[in-house]
Amino acid sequence: MIVEHNPYLVFLSVLVAIQASYVGLTLAKQINSSDGAMRRGLLAGSAISLATGIWGMHFVGMLAIKLPFAIDFAVLPTLLSFLACVLVVALALLATCLWHLTWLTLAGGSLVMGLGIVTMHYIGMMALHAAAHVEHNPVSILLSLLVSGIASASALWLAFGQSRRPPVIVSALALGLAISGMHYVAMAGTRLDPLHGNEMAMSGAVSSDFLAIIVAFVAFVVSGVFILMLLPDGRPPAGVVLAGAAMDPFTPRARDTEGALTALPDLTTGPDTLPIHRNGLVQTLDIADVVSIHANSHYTYIFNGASKLFCPLSISEVEELLPDRVFMRVHRSHIVNLEKIGGLRKTVDSVVIELESASRLTVPVSRSKVVELRARAPFRTG
Repeated sequence: MIVEHNPYLVFLSVLVAIQASYVGLTLAKQINSSDGAMRRGLLAGSAISLATGIWGMHFVGMLAIKLPFAIDFAVLPTLLSFLACVLVVALALLATCLWHLTWLTLAGGSLVMGLGIVTMHYIGMMALHAAAHVEHNPVSILLSLLVSGIASASALWLAFGQSRRPPVIVSALALGLAISGMHYVAMAGTRLDPLHGNEMAMSGAVSSDFLAIIVAFVAFVVSGVFILMLLPDGRPPAGVVLAGAAMDPFTPRARDTEGALTALPDLTTGPDTLPIHRNGLVQTLDIADVVSIHANSHYTYIFNGASKLFCPLSISEVEELLPDRVFMRVHRSHIVNLEKIGGLRKTVDSVVIELESASRLTVPVSRSKVVELRARAPFRTG
């Protein structure tokens, strides 16, 4: 018989895919501008969040099937489908994270992720073989492959491309709908017939609706846990408090030995230093050690070649303190030390700077700044 679905559970499955896409893309967009443990954590969080959403959407979509006979899900194929999804999403993100996003890496990553998602779907369908005979229309299989490949390419391009992008929520809506579309395109060409002796409907201990809600809730919780990784980016480090209305908003304050708030001296007055926060303390960093600056909300992060250091100043205020002969604002959110540029590389749709530093880091360049950058800083191109 042709598969029919519960519309409410279909909507829930799409919501799971969109929410996971939002979290996964938000985390993935931070990977190239991070390093060390945070970089690895963002990669793992993005992969697991996306995989959990894709698998959760698939499982809730399967529970949305309306059939007049009982359906049991075999445990092993169900678990294998989840593991396959995590693996291929992680491999695709890892490839595009470690290598520059060219048309070749985009196509390779999209192929791996797309095939993985489709493989996950059909491995999951094997979980029904104990209760029903399953047939797949070859045309639907090909269409699901096409939709999955497009969804994967969109995800990687939105996450790792350097040009301007629509808001993450718009990208998440597109990706979530594409992931859901792949599943339901495949299901449109699927026929399920009960095995002998399983023709009569039976009520299980847990209803499909209730089980779908449980799976969706778990998927939301997993994504919620990983989105917490982004919270420190918008706040000063623990132990440092910025002044209130009575003081200049960029004057750092700390607690003395008795716990009272005290204003620290203005550290920006020195001609060759910038204020940074390290281990809860306000310190200074020599401008000569600055490799790049990245804006984050009303604050900035200064990259010294090995790690990123929190600075309480906005990118415009930092720009005013830096000598123009050495530093250039190459993007609305990025300033680079021209003497630290190792090369300029074209990606799929933009240009990025490769910095000469112990820790690998690339910086996007606005198209309007490319000509000026080439004139001011001779470097290798690739």
